[in-house]
Amino acid sequence: MPDLTLTIGQLKITPLFWSLCLGFVFSSFSFWRRLKEDYSQEDIFGLTLLIAVFCLFFYWLPIFFWDQSLSLPFAFAGGFLAVKVWSSRFKMKVWEVYDALVPSVLIFLFCGGIGEFLISGSAWAGGYVVISLFGWIFWKFLRKRYRSFSWYKSGKIGFLFWAVCFLIFVLLLLLAFLRKDGLYFKLLISSEALFSAGIIYFRSERSLQEDFKSIFYSKWQK
Repeated sequence: MPDLTLTIGQLKITPLFWSLCLGFVFSSFSFWRRLKEDYSQEDIFGLTLLIAVFCLFFYWLPIFFWDQSLSLPFAFAGGFLAVKVWSSRFKMKVWEVYDALVPSVLIFLFCGGIGEFLISGSAWAGGYVVISLFGWIFWKFLRKRYRSFSWYKSGKIGFLFWAVCFLIFVLLLLLAFLRKDGLYFKLLISSEALFSAGIIYFRSERSLQEDFKSIFYSKWQK
């Protein structure tokens, strides 16, 4: 794999940097396009900037204090938190915003995977690209169908974002086992997958008590 890093004096600009810059541009445009009918450009721009700041801060946090491998799940958590904080402060519909963010997340993951591959030349880096493509297909499949799912009784918005995130985290966990990543990374990704599943269950407006009764009653009947 040829070295595609651009060196200007002491400054090194890697393919990952350029890929992430392109990912930010395309992701931001997608996010704006999906929200522009309902919110002002100032609100969308402010939220986009806050997401970028939170993601960067949470991405670098484990690099300085713990383990660099934890950067990706931390960045995801930063994005979740930024949407929640901004939406609460400026009265935006948080679940609508989350759903509008799906293509942006997938675009950014795709571009980051390309950049990582150009740096390392490792086939494992291409796993992020594959995961983003699976996520895109999954999102396309769910968009017009999820409201008809019998187990998702409420049909409420917000499902798309958390369902796609759940798929991403499960696939990242599978990739982590194949690459033999560290235990903390696996635990963190597993926690985010469970958190996503929990949000979906909460939004479905199902009754945990009734579901438990149904499960145990069915077993008892057998």
